[in-house]
Order: sequence, then structure tokens, then C-alpha cells
Amino acid sequence: VPLNQGMVYDMASDVTGKYVVTVGADRQLHIHAAASGKHVRCYTGDPPPSLVGGGGPGGETVSKSELYKMALCPAGMYTATCSFDKWIRLFDFYSGRCLAQVAGHAELVTGLRFSADGTRLLSVGGDGCIFVWKLGGGLVSAMAERLQELDDKRKQQQGVAAGAGA
Repeated sequence: VPLNQGMVYDMASDVTGKYVVTVGADRQLHIHAAASGKHVRCYTGDPPPSLVGGGGPGGETVSKSELYKMALCPAGMYTATCSFDKWIRLFDFYSGRCLAQVAGHAELVTGLRFSADGTRLLSVGGDGCIFVWKLGGGLVSAMAERLQELDDKRKQQQGVAAGAGA
């Protein structure tokens, strides 16, 4: 599937397997239908002006951030991104709203992962540091509910498949 977003730096598939998500040089998070490759929607990597403040940790202008890496939470509800400006941002996967932003690495953030239980976001950077970010209770609760829904749906589908084979 050809992508019209310039250089693509990272990609992931959502928990349902319905979507492929990419980030790259155009500073946007793109969501594509996995089955067809059709472009579904995109969100800007820039946070809303209320979150921009005075710029990045080194005085950079945050609005010029280029998304570099991304991670989807285990429930498929949130996307974490990092940029060349060293900021990490958390977005609502469905609305594209920037929910939070943090900075701490002295160098480029080179990787992001959510913990399996969705309670933490881990980041690693060119500074040789691993950061473990604790996610807020509201986010964790919402992910736990969604994971339970997905698990119930999976069990129901397995039950239907087992019944069909009888």
C-alpha cells in the first residue's frame, strides 16, 4: 500500500487487527484499514496550543515536532508517540485528542512500549536511560474495562466456533 506521508518511521497494528497505524515525517499519525489499506483518518502530532507552553525541554518549538516512534496501548484505546523534540505525547486513538505530554530524556526518545497490564508507559532514549511512566487511574480503568470487553468477545467467539464444530 503506497503511503503519501513521506518517510515512515514506525508502525503498529491495533489490538483488533482492523487498523494499521503509522507515524512519520509529515508529523501525523495515520490510521489505515488493515484489510484494504484504505486511509481511515489521521491526527496531527502537535498538541493543542494549551499544551504547547514555551516549547520543548531544550527550548525547541513543540509545534514543529516530527513523530518518530509510537506504541498502542494493549486495549487499543491510546497511542503514545515520541518526537524529535524529545517529548512523549499520549493521544486518544479514536478522537486524536492529546491527553498528556511529558519530557525527561536528554536525547532523542528511541522507543516506547506500554506495559502488558496498561498501567505504565516505558520509554528508552539516546541518553541511555529507561523511563517508566505511571499512567493515571482514569486511563488505566478505561483500558481494564476495554480489555475485559475484548476478552469476553474472544471467549464468546471461541464458544460459537466450538458449538459450530459439534
